[in-house]
Amino acid sequence: MFQKPFKIKSNSALKGSDRKKLKSDIQKNFPQLTETDLQNLLPNKANISTVKLLTHSSAYANVFCVQSDGDAAPIPIFFEVEKVHYPTVYLLWKHPKLVYHFTVWDPVIDFLRKGADLMLAGVVRHKESDFGGDLKTGQPVAVNTNSNRASVAVGKAARSSQDMKAFPTQGKGVLILHVEGDHLWFGTGARPNIPDLGLPGVAIDEESEEENASSAEVEDAEESAEGQEEGTGEEVKNEVEPGLEERLQETKITEEEAPLGPDFMDELLRYCFLKSWKTSAKKLALPVLTSNFFRLHMVPACPSRYTLDVKKSSFKKLGAFLKVMTQSGVITIREQTKGVETIVAVNLEHEDLKHFHLREDDYEEPKPEEKKEKESPHIRELYKITAHVAPIFKNYHCKKGDLLSAQNIRQHITEYVKQNNLQDPNNPSLFEGLSPWMPQCMTR
Repeated sequence: MFQKPFKIKSNSALKGSDRKKLKSDIQKNFPQLTETDLQNLLPNKANISTVKLLTHSSAYANVFCVQSDGDAAPIPIFFEVEKVHYPTVYLLWKHPKLVYHFTVWDPVIDFLRKGADLMLAGVVRHKESDFGGDLKTGQPVAVNTNSNRASVAVGKAARSSQDMKAFPTQGKGVLILHVEGDHLWFGTGARPNIPDLGLPGVAIDEESEEENASSAEVEDAEESAEGQEEGTGEEVKNEVEPGLEERLQETKITEEEAPLGPDFMDELLRYCFLKSWKTSAKKLALPVLTSNFFRLHMVPACPSRYTLDVKKSSFKKLGAFLKVMTQSGVITIREQTKGVETIVAVNLEHEDLKHFHLREDDYEEPKPEEKKEKESPHIRELYKITAHVAPIFKNYHCKKGDLLSAQNIRQHITEYVKQNNLQDPNNPSLFEGLSPWMPQCMTR
């Protein structure tokens, strides 16, 4: 969020009532902070200011800075985005248990600093790891490394703990908002050095790939990462232990050369699914065939630089993916007839939908005005649904007066025949109850 320079709209000191409100908000969002903790964070004699800024993606944020006696410059301790308070990495150095931390290998941080979100494939797996136990989508979380428990990044959970435990190595874990060394750090106040708070103090899962690497290999990777000031992700990956190379590459999904592997396609499916309910399917009348929902809503929701392909995901089939969405409580699916499934309900209050936002690189860029050239008219032959055939198309969300192409008519009639078993078993070319001149029952 703060990877690129932002515009400071205002910078004002907080007075009595505003200080009390800030303290109340922090106490409400982070109840584990004691009264003494709050007093140390917001001393009565300290200068507390709020910086209102506009990010490069046109998002507003409020940053709360504190300058106590002895501080050379104000230090940001909290930032607020969409009425949610997030601690800065500096604050988490003083209170490392304030939010749940995802632990990653040191080289992964390079990708986060370049603007990537954290993929679960890049997270160090721990014994009995529960991904926070009861994390909810959008909840503030942080990231530290296997060599230092001090926070290096802050963001919000991309999925709930339940979803992460179901697919512990697939998709995103954290949507990164703030990283040590970003423009929030450089643009609002002081820049203290990262303290050494010791190891995270967790045991690595014996079955995970990380334990197969020797400590010497890990140390070599860390020294290589530190010595490559201008290095690329490829240079770092050549030094890390076996099995980590793929996870590091999967983490870097925001670059143009991002790999379209199964994990990436899983995340793309989920993104397009959620985006559909926030855009084209926002007022969709249910029920709707799952195949139609995918074709008419999920495919168009895919960012233009990618191609949505279920077969390239780990699910392989659309039904398997939608089953996961059903289990998570986003939608309800019912089998109309054998092999024909429909979405009959959607929970628009689900946490995943409430906290969904378009990716910053998925906004459509305004196209420059071009001189209009004279073009020959494009003529399409369409058919209008009349009252006689309207009942047939009712299940496909078509009503009297709607216009359909011959191809769409053929598709809907074929589905109607299959669902109602109207095909003559002795002569497949004959159908019961349907005129062979169906298109002529409709007006052009």
